[in-house]
Amino acid sequence: MAPLDTQTALVTGASSGIGRATVSALAARGANVVLAARREPQLREISAEIESDYDVETLVVPTDVREESEITALVEETVDAFDRLDVVVNNAGIVADMMERFEEMSTESYRAIMETNTDGVFFLTRETLPHLKENNGTLVFVGSFTGKYPTPYSPVYAASKAWVSHFANCIDAYVGDDGVAVSTVTPSETRTGLGGEDTGTSMAERYEPGEASEPEELAEAIAFVATQDTSTVSELDLFRPGRFSDTFG
Repeated sequence: MAPLDTQTALVTGASSGIGRATVSALAARGANVVLAARREPQLREISAEIESDYDVETLVVPTDVREESEITALVEETVDAFDRLDVVVNNAGIVADMMERFEEMSTESYRAIMETNTDGVFFLTRETLPHLKENNGTLVFVGSFTGKYPTPYSPVYAASKAWVSHFANCIDAYVGDDGVAVSTVTPSETRTGLGGEDTGTSMAERYEPGEASEPEELAEAIAFVATQDTSTVSELDLFRPGRFSDTFG
């Protein structure tokens, strides 16, 4: 059997980047996957590819993680469809202040980051934790290098990711002996579309292949975390070469 056969995995931000790659990595290990994001056409396309490539079942649930009611509906649809939930990947996130002077940052940008990167993570964790307890499941958070080390470029995004990392550790302490594995996978720059909507230049356009992590590398790390049987990977960092020298050199 594949490591995740018969299990159900839910991934937010599944329409592109790390989320899209993660859906594939989990399906490759036998999991039925639930794809959640705002862009339904992309989710439908990915869903068809996954079912064809890996012979697993998928469920598409268009979701804005900022909306509590949509998170509730997402989890209800998941459990109704598969009667279980084993892996949850808190991946959805945005950066709207990457190249913006802090003094000029709009309240709208601030609220968009915080509502997506913190509120959405809270809503999904609260709704899914009871189901993960039932199945000794795995809860994965996607952090960021900027959430661990200071950055001048995106202070609000960085702070939101620091919140995610600390929240993950606190949830880990909270579940204690309940059988839920809680992990944070922390990338530095990754070649995704992140930042493109804000500055017009995405991370994939800023970095050539080999200069930053690829989404598939992060997805493999998340899948590795999700398939551990006897131990929990608390934190797994994937930083591009030279990241520390660029930051502190």
